[in-house]
Amino acid sequence: DIQTNEIVGMEALLRWHNDILGYVSPAVFIPIAENNYLMTDLGDWIIHKVCEDLNWMGQDPIFKGRQLRCAINLSAVQIENVQFYDKLMACLNQYKIVPSQLEMEITESSVLSDKKNNIKVIEQIRTSGMTVAIDDFGTGYSSLSYLNTLPVDKIKIDRSFIKNYPHSDDGRLISILVEMSKKMGMKVLTEGAETYEQAIFLREMGCNYIQGYYYSKPLEKNEFMSYVKHYK
Repeated sequence: DIQTNEIVGMEALLRWHNDILGYVSPAVFIPIAENNYLMTDLGDWIIHKVCEDLNWMGQDPIFKGRQLRCAINLSAVQIENVQFYDKLMACLNQYKIVPSQLEMEITESSVLSDKKNNIKVIEQIRTSGMTVAIDDFGTGYSSLSYLNTLPVDKIKIDRSFIKNYPHSDDGRLISILVEMSKKMGMKVLTEGAETYEQAIFLREMGCNYIQGYYYSKPLEKNEFMSYVKHYK
């Protein structure tokens, strides 16, 4: 939270280290999973793993009574699966996870792939108590006419809009995106903040949240637990 300087959440990132292949980038294995119709199974595994980890983290005294929301990226094929919502809620019940502990991230293109049905699923997710965010905002369709009708809570502005500030970017475009999002009643998170100057600029602009290397590189769960405990 950029105003209070508190850690309020995290995002689940999928990484693969294979004994034979070594480190395999998501840019490589995600398209392979998509082309082989594995995204539903992979997405289900991620949700189960996140819920399992949240349950495990909740046993630590420092996390009791402190609800850190975890964001999970959803693919279009997951949302379009007729069993998705029921499986999602069953997973939360299995691990005793409160819905407000999760935030579902969707892209603009994934919503528009089947707008009517996908909006219905998104509304179910929000009604349950989870929040919904549009990920990588500004890089997809970005049509104001449809954006105003989506049942979402948060806009995540893509890192490309802040990465060159202040050297070759004066910040005017991201200022417009933040102002527009806030006027639409949405919380704003900017991705990819890497410097003190960028963090200060985003705070003065009125961003609600920031994530990026300025605060931390991606961490494994044990490292993350330690980071939260010692964060000042």
